[in-house]
Amino acid sequence: MNFITVLLIFLALVLALAISFYFYFYKTTFPKDKVFKQLFILRTLTFFLIALFFINPKIKKNLYTIEKPTLILAVDQSKSISYLKESENIKLAYSSLKADKKLSDKFNIQHFAFGDKIRATDTLKFDDNQTIIYDAIDHLNKLNSKNSALIILSDGNQTNGNDYQYFKAKFPIYTLVAGDTALYADLKINQLNLNDFTFTGNHFPVEAFLQYDGKGAVNTTFKVTENGKLLYSQTLELSENHKSQTLNFQLESGKAGVHQFTATLTPFKNEKNSLNNQKYFSINTLSNQSDILIISSFNHPDLGALKRSIESNKQNKVTAYIGDGKLLNLKKYQLVITYQPNASQKLFFENLQKEKIPNFIITGSETDWNFLNTVQQVFHKNSNEQTENYFPNLNNTFEPFIVDGLDFESFPPLLSNIGQLNFSIKPQILLYSKANNSKAQEVLMATYTQNNRRGAVLFGNDFWKWRMASFNKNQNFDAFDKLMNNLVLYLAEYQSKRQIKADYKAVLYANQPAIFKAQFFDETNNFDKRGQLDIQITDEHSKKTTIFPLVLSENQYAISLNELLAGNYNFKIKERQSGVFIEGKFVLLNFPIEQQFSNADYGRLKNLSSNNHGDAYLLKNYKLLSSKLASENEFKSIEKRTTSTRNFIDFKWLFLLVIASASAEWFIRKYRGLI
Repeated sequence: MNFITVLLIFLALVLALAISFYFYFYKTTFPKDKVFKQLFILRTLTFFLIALFFINPKIKKNLYTIEKPTLILAVDQSKSISYLKESENIKLAYSSLKADKKLSDKFNIQHFAFGDKIRATDTLKFDDNQTIIYDAIDHLNKLNSKNSALIILSDGNQTNGNDYQYFKAKFPIYTLVAGDTALYADLKINQLNLNDFTFTGNHFPVEAFLQYDGKGAVNTTFKVTENGKLLYSQTLELSENHKSQTLNFQLESGKAGVHQFTATLTPFKNEKNSLNNQKYFSINTLSNQSDILIISSFNHPDLGALKRSIESNKQNKVTAYIGDGKLLNLKKYQLVITYQPNASQKLFFENLQKEKIPNFIITGSETDWNFLNTVQQVFHKNSNEQTENYFPNLNNTFEPFIVDGLDFESFPPLLSNIGQLNFSIKPQILLYSKANNSKAQEVLMATYTQNNRRGAVLFGNDFWKWRMASFNKNQNFDAFDKLMNNLVLYLAEYQSKRQIKADYKAVLYANQPAIFKAQFFDETNNFDKRGQLDIQITDEHSKKTTIFPLVLSENQYAISLNELLAGNYNFKIKERQSGVFIEGKFVLLNFPIEQQFSNADYGRLKNLSSNNHGDAYLLKNYKLLSSKLASENEFKSIEKRTTSTRNFIDFKWLFLLVIASASAEWFIRKYRGLI
């Protein structure tokens, strides 16, 4: 209590005494016997308590408790324990640690089991299909305080997750190692690294980490196959002095779709465990082909040069069309190039605006400017029939994409109409132009963005001469073609259409959850939380189809499917309202991933304990660990003080005391005839 509160309580007591004294010893004329003293005390108590209710001081109470340190028992519940025939030994050690009276007197014991996930339980089944030791330690580290100790009962073999041996916990970690700790000569594929997807017509890189544990030297061959067809082979020698090797190689992307590969190390003679000599991997090959339309009302050498330039990239497919374009279906095109538009293409331009397809406009000496000024609002030119040659000059501050390898100052001029050019929005200028007899610079080529739609414009024809000039200098068309393809990529990749992007693994092991994550984007390429996404799973063999809804979580939709059997599956993720969908394939392999280990990984468990101020023990020596922990002075019980604060008015029984005190005074006065 603060000083003011104490002072008020003191004054309340003085006031209660003064009032009671006035009534019973100063004012009254009755004899001052023992009863008057009792009445004086009762009235003083009543008035004092009433005053305290008004002051309402806060009452603090300290509660002291003893908190024992925590001992966490975490048991590996994966199938590898059964395969190594250690399940009964682990059950025995676990039961003994739980029942140890010295440990239970000293520690508050918690029980956990882990495999593909960690859970609080003391029931052991050893049926998990994966072992993720790192995640289990991380979860327990976040859950408990420094005044704890962790005992891990495991074979140390992890099938997924980060390398646990370097984990730094805030408490000591002790390990009981189950399984044969003898080291057998063994070849294995540690890891395969590659991208999730590639594009048709390309090659994709693969990185393979190979390891040999054993004495002497062995010869082996690393192979990669697809449907039995050999794609890559490398013979190598590994030894105790050269235990690991990293291979970097490239595979052809092939046709669009999911490609599944098998990587194999040929086993050496009498190799005890060859299951880890094989790994499966996959890549999703996407069709990166862009459909591009070039439309003009007349033939011109520029059209052929433009088509050949863009199609130098095999991912681009160009359709050249001569006419008004009234009947063209524009939905399949990612980019439309309109060459010297005129009024005959009025309906075509209306359809182009509706579809919101990026447009590259090329003008020149035959352009109908009266028409072009009305069908788009980005730029305007007051043109007459007079033409002029315009020489290119590169803008070195152009940022949308890289322009290099072209000496524009040596290029011939383009032909265009004379007139005042104005932009309604700020363009990104790629090339300036300068006429024969003018010092002023105008825009010759630029890109722009309007209403989430990219576009470009070139003010001049006869650029086929630029392509020839590039060839004359470099003996190839590469530099000019690169410019055109960079422009096409920049324009075509920014279409404002609803789309779904999916994240998933194309190759999984049986009983491993198939996790699908998806993002749904609206017309402006923003993530749309209002979408309703479903995934349709079809078994290729049985043709059975099942549909599941995806659940929105933060900025993605997701689902985890745990009950799928081994096999090949097709999937389709579809948004209900818009009908937008994405399709793909994945496979669940019937591969016993937990059987790939022939002994315990004593080294990693020992490193884990050493890095966290603990020790590693063989499982059979669990009693030594129990005795050590029971006698260890590092783990001590902590006395904790809990302070609670209550208002005086919250003590309801004090109201009863006031009533009782006042009632007792009244009855005594009544009995003595003082009322």
